[in-house]
Amino acid sequence: MQEIRMCIPNWFRSCSNEEEFYSSHYINLLSKKHKIIYDPINPQFIFSDSIAKECLNYDCVKILFSGENIRTDYNLVDYTLDYDYMDFGDRHLCVPLFYLLYNPLQYGTNSMDSKNRNIDTQSLRQRNKFCAILVSNGGRKRTLFRNLAFEKLNAYKKVDSGGSWNNNIGYKVSAKITWLRNYKFNICFENSSYPGYLSEKLYEAYISGCIPIYWGDTSLRCHIDSLESRPSNSATNMGGGGILHP
Repeated sequence: MQEIRMCIPNWFRSCSNEEEFYSSHYINLLSKKHKIIYDPINPQFIFSDSIAKECLNYDCVKILFSGENIRTDYNLVDYTLDYDYMDFGDRHLCVPLFYLLYNPLQYGTNSMDSKNRNIDTQSLRQRNKFCAILVSNGGRKRTLFRNLAFEKLNAYKKVDSGGSWNNNIGYKVSAKITWLRNYKFNICFENSSYPGYLSEKLYEAYISGCIPIYWGDTSLRCHIDSLESRPSNSATNMGGGGILHP
């Protein structure tokens, strides 16, 4: 196997030491084809989730994963993995955010199957709770649309809020999927709307068996069509840069 020296200097989940580095889901994926060497001093590649100062100090190939609704500055990084539909040769790969966050231990090994998007109506009838929402950030301008939807629906019938924002159940939910399985509906709005910007929220509603009340990705039909028509683990080009389908 080819040896590759790497480090992850900046990540939303800590990878600041060797143990955390090798426990990373993405390093494990790369290790199937390459011998990955942890090297925070003189790496050949760095992997980061933001263009932070500590990343710019490295003189090597910089790979950015962006899970936010922002555009990449290719003057600062060499390659990106994100949700954006764009064509920038081999420097960009469109990867659904949920695929990068996917953890089979948390969601189940078959949770990515398209059949899991089907709503079990019999199960819904047995659920005695109406609707749930679980978010932590509700005070920003970009979340006003979601906040308004919650207020309107909550005025009709109580919507249980189990996150930090507008918590009305008396505790913060730690096991989201298990909690959602008690409800018929789930408000799963994105923080903002943009073609391709699809986070884990909609998938978690499906996995939980809820009917999702969704707003966000304006190209959602493309995701559904591609999942149903493409083979698993394929990289294709669909009207933009490369797209990796789970």
